Amino acid sequence: MSLDGYIATKSGDADWLIDIPGYDFYDRFIGHIGAVVMGRKSYEMIISFGIEWPYEFARSYVLTNSNKFEDTDLVKFVSTPVKELVERLSSETGKDIWILGGGEVVREFLDSGLIDEIIIGIMPVLLGGGNSIVLRRYL
Repeated sequence: MSLDGYIATKSGDADWLIDIPGYDFYDRFIGHIGAVVMGRKSYEMIISFGIEWPYEFARSYVLTNSNKFEDTDLVKFVSTPVKELVERLSSETGKDIWILGGGEVVREFLDSGLIDEIIIGIMPVLLGGGNSIVLRRYL
C-alpha cells in the first residue's frame, strides 16, 4: 500500500506500483512461494500494465467464474473453492501460497481460515486518496 494507506488511486488504478524499486525482502520472499493466487480484477489490472508477467517464479491461479480466459503456461483460471485449491496447491508445491489479492479474494481466504501470515508492504509514495483495504475485523 502507499505510505498514506491506499492500494489504488481514486480511479482504481495501481499503475503507481510499476515504478517502485524492489525491496530486499522480495527476493527472499518469492523463494518460498510455490503458487500465486489472485482475483480476476487483479489479473486484469496486471495485464493492463503491458509488462511481462511478473510472477514467472511460480504458477499463478486466477479465481474467476468467467470462461472468457484461456490458461497459459504461467496462469491458470479456476473456479475451485479456496479450501480445495489450497489443499491441492500445498500438496503439489510443498511451498507457500501467495494470496496476491484483491480484497474479495483476501476476504474469502480469511473467512475460510486459510491465511496464516499477513505481510503488508508500505511503498514510499503518497497518493493523497483512493481505495484502501480494511483488515480490522480479522486482526
